[in-house]
Amino acid sequence: MKKVTMALCLVAMICLTGCFGSKLAKGGGSGGEVTGVGGRGFAEPTPFGMTLVKRGYLRMGTEQTDSLWGKQTPVKDISVDGFWMDETEVTNSKYKQFVMWVRDSILRTRLADPSYGGDETYMITEDKNGDPVTPHLNWKKSLPRKPNEDEQRAIESLYVTNPVTGEKMLDASQMNYRYEIYDYTTAALRRNRLVPEERDLNTDHVVDPNEVVMISKDTAYIDDEGQVLDYRNLTVKEKSDAKAAETIARRARSMKEAGNYFHIYLDNTGEYIDVCFGESMMLRRLAYYPYVQLGVVLIFVVVSIFALLSSKRAEQNK
Repeated sequence: MKKVTMALCLVAMICLTGCFGSKLAKGGGSGGEVTGVGGRGFAEPTPFGMTLVKRGYLRMGTEQTDSLWGKQTPVKDISVDGFWMDETEVTNSKYKQFVMWVRDSILRTRLADPSYGGDETYMITEDKNGDPVTPHLNWKKSLPRKPNEDEQRAIESLYVTNPVTGEKMLDASQMNYRYEIYDYTTAALRRNRLVPEERDLNTDHVVDPNEVVMISKDTAYIDDEGQVLDYRNLTVKEKSDAKAAETIARRARSMKEAGNYFHIYLDNTGEYIDVCFGESMMLRRLAYYPYVQLGVVLIFVVVSIFALLSSKRAEQNK
């Protein structure tokens, strides 16, 4: 009987443990406390041109008594929260210049506003061809030195008066600005040129068959039968026409055998001509220019060394 009772008690303890364990598991293992839910932490975006100085602490005060005034400042540790700082140093003079640029930009915008006189010359709305563009400030027009009544109201609208000291100062709440970043590498691409006619490639133009094209390479035009129709930049020393034609034909065949040619189909009948080309005499001469230049430098070095050795020998002979 005792064994049966002990067995029942053991089964009851196991059941109770399982019930409480399931409740704790449902509670996330926090024992019923509010611990929050999971998720990604907030990450502040990096402002343009700034770097993050992480939070930290420093010690303030002096551990020894001041020898001049006899004062002792207690040493204490203070913590500083993280903050953003410019990547480059900015002096007070540079910052003042920047504030003046912001002030002048706002002033030019207001001078172009009809509420303050409406002088449209402070804004550029057309390009040099008279086509409309996005309105932007005209920095070439100077601000008025002797403003009229409307211009004076536009200038005074940027300032406030300190109620305590009566000092006139810029209204910091109005010094709002926007900046733009220009990618000069991307802007220099052909597809981003300001003139639309300059955005296409040379291959997009229709070729004029009557246009005279200056060719700097040695060029020969051969028909489908192998006859030379015309040539450019091929220098022929033979005086007789027969020998000159033979020389031109031989050089045209050598250029074609070298693979320096392409087909030009004349019409839909399938007739074509082969344009054979090769390096001109000028280009072949330019290929030797670096070696000639290197030879001149070596000769100069050799002459300099010889002159130096000769001068030393002359000094030794003295």
